[in-house]
Amino acid sequence: MAEHPPGVRGRRRGPARWPLQRRLVALVLVLLAAAASVVGVVSTLALRDSLLANLDAEVVAASRRAMTGPGVQLEGRGQRIGTLRVATDGGRAAGIYITARAELAELPARQAAAVLSRLEAVGRPQTVVVEGLGRYRMVAQQAAGPVLVATGLPLDDVDATLTRHVATTAAVTLAGLAVLGLLGTLLVRRELRPLA
Repeated sequence: MAEHPPGVRGRRRGPARWPLQRRLVALVLVLLAAAASVVGVVSTLALRDSLLANLDAEVVAASRRAMTGPGVQLEGRGQRIGTLRVATDGGRAAGIYITARAELAELPARQAAAVLSRLEAVGRPQTVVVEGLGRYRMVAQQAAGPVLVATGLPLDDVDATLTRHVATTAAVTLAGLAVLGLLGTLLVRRELRPLA
């Protein structure tokens, strides 16, 4: 068995070799970072649920407007930018959406059929990825006869708000940890000075 040079065996490495002052500060920062992470995750999930609830209410209201009047009209009047509406009658799918220029644009039948095929339930808002348009929150309603109408609003605003929230939370947390690290170092150094 190879012999270790004197002083090598049992030598501590990493944080175990840090001075007591540094280890105390690091421990406090790790605990604070863990607590901040939990708070950040919980607040992000709560914000997400709140934003989705508000968007779902808008989607349901838009869907009800689509169901009023004689028959089912695939039109965008009275709807916000980004509103998507698809419908099927007798196996034929059609769709329309409002562009960023507040203009009506047709959704290809293939895409409209794909959207309808991804809807798992009638009357319950759900997230659907629309090719070329992105993620939508959609709700399907059964109209007279075999007509199925689905109305949706884009999730762009929700996603952007969540991204800003996460970025802001991370920035504030890092800045807070930096300040606390500096203050903690000064306080621990002062308290441990009599023991030196």
